[in-house]
Amino acid sequence: MNIYPLLYKAAYKMLTVYWYIFRPKTYGVTAVLQQGNKVLLVRNTYVPNWHLPGGGIKKGETPKMALKRELLEELGAELKNVKYLEEFTWNGEYKRDHVTIFLSTNFTLGDICTKEIAEAKFFDLAELPGNIGNLTKKTLKKLK
Repeated sequence: MNIYPLLYKAAYKMLTVYWYIFRPKTYGVTAVLQQGNKVLLVRNTYVPNWHLPGGGIKKGETPKMALKRELLEELGAELKNVKYLEEFTWNGEYKRDHVTIFLSTNFTLGDICTKEIAEAKFFDLAELPGNIGNLTKKTLKKLK
């Protein structure tokens, strides 16, 4: 039995309590990994729905550095080109989350980190699943 998904889910719930109390400002990155008309979406082990892959920016990192690190850690991905798409602020989960979104059309995927990622799958932009996170919906609408 893989205990990591349970630990990540418990840690995420504790973070939500912390965010509720302190309302922190956070910085993150996410990527549209696109091959033709298909995009890669992930289902994390600790939150529902399909999302674009990404994660948090660590102190001293640029958004592009954080993106490359996060995608390498979670998907074994090596990005050969990265293009800035947009930046937005989201006030969900009791925090002020600043997210930078990038696009990559030239990348390779390696081993998936099953501690964080339950599933990673390519979807046609015309046939996306119904259970997609709000940020992902908003971003993918702009690609159609």
